[in-house]
Amino acid sequence: TEDTVSLDFITLSLIGRNIDDIQYISEDSVETISIYARGFTQPRTYTGAAEITFFRQTGTAPDGTPIRVPVARTLLPKNAREVLLIFTENADSKEGRFNVFSIDRNRDRFPAGSYQIFNLSDFAITGKIAEDFFSLGERDSKIIKLKNQKTATIEVKFARSEGDSWTLAYNSLWPHRTNFRSNIFIFGTDDEVNPVNVQVFKEYLNPDSSE
Repeated sequence: TEDTVSLDFITLSLIGRNIDDIQYISEDSVETISIYARGFTQPRTYTGAAEITFFRQTGTAPDGTPIRVPVARTLLPKNAREVLLIFTENADSKEGRFNVFSIDRNRDRFPAGSYQIFNLSDFAITGKIAEDFFSLGERDSKIIKLKNQKTATIEVKFARSEGDSWTLAYNSLWPHRTNFRSNIFIFGTDDEVNPVNVQVFKEYLNPDSSE
């Protein structure tokens, strides 16, 4: 049906800890998964509703129906082969509920030595990685492939929009390695000194890998 998708997904927890043993339904089968905080899970094949729901089973009703309490849900992009699901805290909900960002992930465009920036804030971001400049709207992403593919130290800067002006929010030096690709997640904060929270997860790619 129009509301059914078939794809692979990987997950990552950005709440500082693992999310253990939550469940979802794929092809009418209940699957269990743990969301890791230190790295991506292995790809899972999913076929089911375009809005995937993760839940915990808390018991059984008198008629034998399982009692399932939703803890997170997100709409999966259409025509994607693989998506990355980012789990974050849901401050406006009860404990044990999570927000999920669903991101179309195309590894063919994400080789070793490149950087994929995900702007998960509520404002626009501009930035610089080495000599490459970029701009991102809220909830947008972009891949930066550096021209100089050598091990080096590079400058990384991010600025956030403040109405019609921009404020430098992050400035650092990073080691650049040609056998890693880097996933950069940018969140907004209420801290005037550190107005963005930047989290980086690197993936090692074997030079003999087919990716």
